[in-house]
Amino acid sequence: MKIKLNDLPIFSHTAKALFVFVALQLPVIGYCDSGSGWENNLFGSKGKNMKEVAKEIKTLNDDKAILGMDFSPDGKYLVAAGENGADIHVWDWQSGHIVHTLVKARGAYTGLTAEPIRYSPDGHLLAACHSLALGDVVIRIWNTDTWEIVHDITDPQGGGGCDSIGFTPDGKSLIRVLGRLPNFPGDTFINYATDTWQPVWGMRTLPFQLGALAISPDGKFVAIGGMVIPGGQNYRQIAIVDLAKRAIIRTIPVTKMNELSVGRLSWSPDGAHIAMAGEGAVAVFDVHSGKQVAGESLESAVMFVRYTPDGKYLLESDMDGLGNGLGVRIWDGQRRGLLQEIPGELSSLAVSRDGRYFSFSSFGKISVWQLK
Repeated sequence: MKIKLNDLPIFSHTAKALFVFVALQLPVIGYCDSGSGWENNLFGSKGKNMKEVAKEIKTLNDDKAILGMDFSPDGKYLVAAGENGADIHVWDWQSGHIVHTLVKARGAYTGLTAEPIRYSPDGHLLAACHSLALGDVVIRIWNTDTWEIVHDITDPQGGGGCDSIGFTPDGKSLIRVLGRLPNFPGDTFINYATDTWQPVWGMRTLPFQLGALAISPDGKFVAIGGMVIPGGQNYRQIAIVDLAKRAIIRTIPVTKMNELSVGRLSWSPDGAHIAMAGEGAVAVFDVHSGKQVAGESLESAVMFVRYTPDGKYLLESDMDGLGNGLGVRIWDGQRRGLLQEIPGELSSLAVSRDGRYFSFSSFGKISVWQLK
């Protein structure tokens, strides 16, 4: 299936390496404390009425830089994927012990993959997304009961690896998106059946280059973010894919993001909003109207954005590699009130399925926090 560019408002997506290590970063220039809209968020006073809503309860020392984490659905385990070809550690985080070490496909490079590792909804599978590895492997899946490799998904067509993955809520599908090089054939949005691990359907969106995804709470839609590069110019966009129709049904132009923005995406639990974080800005959009309802411009690279499952909080974290990272910022669910700031240079963020805990990593250390 091919996408007609005339039907797509335009979007931007940066090279992955630029996303984090952006030179000459400065502290954030504005915070939101009340009200709504881009201007209120940009010029609002910093942390007015700020209160503590989370406390640190565990610190784990890992031996690598971590670029992806996920809690098991029961909240007992926390998986941490290392950069480059580093192994994946499965932590029993409450006891502070690594209970399993998983080996990625040989030559796998995680880099700044938007969603590099995900548990299935029932917790019986774990999937790791990475660059094209030896044997054309782009995703490795383990059985979490035995920790045996269930399947390696391959892509012999090349021109890209895996930029983001997600399981649908019913666990029947695994979605993969990638920014495939234009001179290589193949789809850039692919839906795999988890009973066979074969592609059920896909679509080639080029020159709309995909980099991030978020699946709606009801499992009917997928938000995808990336860039279109017609004539050498970058344009930014979020598109909504209807999984039943197997087509893009709506597009949301992203007009206030920096030109280098890639972005992570998070869908609110009520299905009404999509949050996007990227270099230069963070924004929240109304899914149906496409209107931006919250956000702010930043002089930093906001890497991760996560709603808690109850919709009570919206978490953001970042790092820039130069000591200017904003750390974690915890907002109310509408992103109108900044509730708490946790300083640091952070390379990953995860929220437990019950919304009680979140974790972040910073150069070999994992911190687990409990939300009130």
